[in-house]
Amino acid sequence: TGAGERLLAVTFNDLTTRGNEDELERARVIAANPRLHHVVVAAGEEALPYASLEAGALTDEPAPSLVLAERHRRRLSAGSADHLVGHGARQVLDAHPARLADLLMDRRRRHLLR
Repeated sequence: TGAGERLLAVTFNDLTTRGNEDELERARVIAANPRLHHVVVAAGEEALPYASLEAGALTDEPAPSLVLAERHRRRLSAGSADHLVGHGARQVLDAHPARLADLLMDRRRRHLLR
């Protein structure tokens, strides 16, 4: 991403499973961040495992990647050169707790609130 450009953050909303309150709250927090362009990929039956197998090239031996192929096609359709997921995304998007102490020690409390 270029200078001043918002980072694309993608949340896959799997409507087929229940109990994702923590993930939904995390998505709301991400959406509120002005430095991020948040895209929610809403999926239902079309993103179930083994969905849309006719859309891709089938091989003579099914690979484990076929299980989630349509889900990944939908996620990647927004297009981005950068892709951060899971713990790696948290490392990039969330500041390390030691950074908060650094801001306090430098008397930069205004930056602490950002």
